[in-house]
Amino acid sequence: MRRRRVLAATGLSALGGCLRLTSNEGTGTETASGSATAGATTDDEPSGTATTTADSVPESLSLDSAWLWRKRPAATTLGHDALYAGRSDSVIALDPDSGDELWTEATDFQIHSVEATDEGVVVSGGVDGDEETPASGTVATLSPDGDVENRVDVARTVDLVGVTDETVFAGYANTTSEREGPTLFALALPGLDERWTASQFATDAVEGVSVAGGTALVGYLNNFATYSLDDGSVGMTTDWGVSGSPLVVDGVAHLTTHAGLRALDVASGLEQWSFENEKLHTAPTLADGTLYVGGWDGLYAVEPDGSNGRRVVETGGDETYVTTAPAFHAGYVWILTVDNRLLAVEPTHEEVMFETQLDGRGQWLAGSGDRLYVEHDAGVEAFTVETS
Repeated sequence: MRRRRVLAATGLSALGGCLRLTSNEGTGTETASGSATAGATTDDEPSGTATTTADSVPESLSLDSAWLWRKRPAATTLGHDALYAGRSDSVIALDPDSGDELWTEATDFQIHSVEATDEGVVVSGGVDGDEETPASGTVATLSPDGDVENRVDVARTVDLVGVTDETVFAGYANTTSEREGPTLFALALPGLDERWTASQFATDAVEGVSVAGGTALVGYLNNFATYSLDDGSVGMTTDWGVSGSPLVVDGVAHLTTHAGLRALDVASGLEQWSFENEKLHTAPTLADGTLYVGGWDGLYAVEPDGSNGRRVVETGGDETYVTTAPAFHAGYVWILTVDNRLLAVEPTHEEVMFETQLDGRGQWLAGSGDRLYVEHDAGVEAFTVETS
């Protein structure tokens, strides 16, 4: 079992002093490796001062590697009773406790994405066309035992961009100047019957979908739109390019756009506030009442009212970016970086409590109970999270 490096906090001594600094101080606090900086700010960030008390800082956080499944998946998702991995020609269910393979289902198309449901797993992908084989895309549902239950084919390879209890949203993940017809498909569960399609942004790529009440909020690479969940009729549209799926909290959609983080009232369609920062690039995550967003140079935080937008962790420069949306688990905000690192940030004091080097670049993470699951270049790895 591999013990991951621990940054122990005893009072304020572990990370060297102040946990978050105002912008006019312009300094931060180094971790043990000196590669990530907690509390660093930049000149274009709003200033703000945080106070902290030593007695409330956790003493230590550690991770033990519980198991490593040494096969690189194209996509991974965590279900109630299994962890599902999609590869080029198959879907594999793994036991979350042991990492043992529960079953494997071969497919006649390349898997691009997987999403767990209460009734099993939904997968999507397709076949790239050539002179002899036309291109095609596929969405399929599998039972908890791996049996293919329903399947629908479309013209091109598709990715899953959102799954609810009643609807699967699949869309094209690339832009092209030549494409015509639907870009987004809303398919009913469990049978995958077509509910509606959207085609007004036929040349754009679909980034993510979230549902609030009877409205589907769809982020495209270069646009944003809302649709009626019932019939797909178009509500509002803007030229905001969106990263990932909108995060909806109490009727407010939070969107990471090319210009920064925006908050939109779903019912009225009115913008509530914006945090202008072009370095944000992942979908937002809510942790302890604060919004966290991965950036091209670190982890950022914004309060729910749009105030005190700030960089809380510097990951080492403009090319050392956070690869996927932060995850909130076991009381910590977890991030993956392009240089193969996994970091845990304690949200109350915005302190880096843990950092380790993975066996490859991480692309996905999720937590359940005392386990944290990470997909990286070496495969899928499960860690046991221990705090004291």
